[in-house]
Amino acid sequence: MNEPVDRRHFLATTASGAAAVALTAAAGGTAMAAAPATSTGPAAPRGRARALTGVRPFPLGAATLLPSAFKDNQSRNTA
Repeated sequence: MNEPVDRRHFLATTASGAAAVALTAAAGGTAMAAAPATSTGPAAPRGRARALTGVRPFPLGAATLLPSAFKDNQSRNTA
């Protein structure tokens, strides 16, 4: 009879399985399917992920907190 699997062994087993798949894909194996090209542009080069959205960084001064508990905590930290 098999013993029940605890969380630590489950995570270790699934992590090593995921690592094996990732290493196979990185080595040029067939574990990773090619992503189809979309109408927004050509497919990304192999081994390089393409951004799904047009996210760009912005300056920290462009964001402000509205009156809330978060703003109160920010004010206390600043004081």
